[in-house]
Amino acid sequence: YFIVAMSKEAAPPAPVAPASRSAVDYLNVNFVAGLVTGVTTTGLFNPWDRGIYLSVKNKTSFLSELVKGNPYHGFTQSIVQRTFSGMLYFAFAGQIRSFVEEHEMFENANEMQRNFLIGSAAGTMNGLILNQLSVVKYYTWGKENRYFVKATRDIWRKGGLRVLFKGVNATITRDIVFGIIYEVSRHKLTSKIRFVDNEETNTILSNLTAAAVATVASGPFNFARNVKYATPLSKKPPTTFHCVYRLLFLDALRSQQPLRHLQERMRVGWGTARVAVGMATAQFLFDKVKTTLLRLQSGSQPAET
Repeated sequence: YFIVAMSKEAAPPAPVAPASRSAVDYLNVNFVAGLVTGVTTTGLFNPWDRGIYLSVKNKTSFLSELVKGNPYHGFTQSIVQRTFSGMLYFAFAGQIRSFVEEHEMFENANEMQRNFLIGSAAGTMNGLILNQLSVVKYYTWGKENRYFVKATRDIWRKGGLRVLFKGVNATITRDIVFGIIYEVSRHKLTSKIRFVDNEETNTILSNLTAAAVATVASGPFNFARNVKYATPLSKKPPTTFHCVYRLLFLDALRSQQPLRHLQERMRVGWGTARVAVGMATAQFLFDKVKTTLLRLQSGSQPAET
């Protein structure tokens, strides 16, 4: 992004240098864009998230739970952590992308290498930070008083600090796999495949497809994470390898319908669709808000001559 100062005189304008942006400028823009994205998508997709949660809890149809009751019941209790979860990946990925594209260290890297780095770095930080929130969220499932602070105190009292890091390796691995596949695939799809003629719609469809593929590919590690979360606080959870190899794939091979077994255990279906649609929507919002903020920021800064 560049700021160009145009001369008001009749004579041809003299060459001007672009105004540079600092890392702090980009950090502010990415953080605000991520926050707006997180708040918007949290409110927009709360009925979907609630329907999935109740269908799993009650072992009922997702569609029946989606249209039943108040779609925003319990929304205020979880809005802060869910907004934080919704904004973090995009803020990280946006900030890392700004750094990679601006820094001369990466000028010889091709697009795939850059996107690989962005996805893996954003996934690592996202998983490392959000795992603790996920542990508390999982602990509150099925409880009447689902308050974050109270649940955190209960976990601390029963299992100590180490419990908050339960499943962190599986979470980070899941988010790295997701981030790499999502970032690499969506840019490849956008540049190589034309779903429709409209460029903006094509980008949205590319992001949606990439998110769906990334969700399925990272699904085994999400399964391992859930197994670890379900382990009682007083017990040591199984390793990620044991969860993926023994509890998922070996059990699937021994079942009469291996593919259906995998689909059910990894919850490929409405949950996958939620991630795909949610990521595509969030990416669209984030890009729009970031572009607007950068344009406003450019207009408020004096051009360098």
